[in-house]
Amino acid sequence: MKKLKNSLALLLSSASLFFTACNPVITVTASGSDSADITFLGGFSKKGTEAFYELTSSLSDSPSSSAGTLFSAEDIQLFMTAAGVSSVTAPASPAGIAQSKGTIPSVSKNQLSKSGVLTRTAGSLKLTLGPEQILSIYESLNEESQGYLDLLLIPATTGDVLTQAEYKELLSGLYGPELADEILNGKMTVTLKSPDGKKSTEASITLGELFTLTAPKSWSVNWYNPTIVLRKKMDTATADRFIALATKIA
Repeated sequence: MKKLKNSLALLLSSASLFFTACNPVITVTASGSDSADITFLGGFSKKGTEAFYELTSSLSDSPSSSAGTLFSAEDIQLFMTAAGVSSVTAPASPAGIAQSKGTIPSVSKNQLSKSGVLTRTAGSLKLTLGPEQILSIYESLNEESQGYLDLLLIPATTGDVLTQAEYKELLSGLYGPELADEILNGKMTVTLKSPDGKKSTEASITLGELFTLTAPKSWSVNWYNPTIVLRKKMDTATADRFIALATKIA
């Protein structure tokens, strides 16, 4: 029984790691020919952190301390690795803060690309999130990681279609109105950058809207690509020879 209580406490303290950290920031920067660097930063407000500690303390025989770290490096690394990110680093963080970064060696071969979440071309980068994408991410996770998200009853993972008001009522019944507001009123900020950082796109969406989407939303950044320009100005064969020569010289 004690083991079960401790497991539940861990799940509750980790459940919102990726999607439900208050005001999470996800930055994806294109790098190399098909790779990308991804960073994640997010955290709960003081009230949200205290609410989670109260929940975990009620389920665990050992009281939680607000001086501790709400998310462990192992929790963060688990989510990033399950998403196909390599070279993940997750430095120790203050209470309520989660941060991590890593590299996707080949976007086109990554699970995020196969599920339509992340798309990379020679001159563009696009991130898409919607019911199908969220479900695909969920299904690609291992059983333990899925357990984290199960606690949130995200409509895309349960097969339900809920309005924001209905979803808020559901979470309020489980975790109380204060924590429900903390989750749903938070904003996820997506930043996409070109390889040189000169082009970027930044947009935000509330978590309440994100979790109750009935159609996908996409954000993208486009940058100048000499290969595309050459193929517009000359025939394909000539452009390919020119590109091959330039690559060889470089």
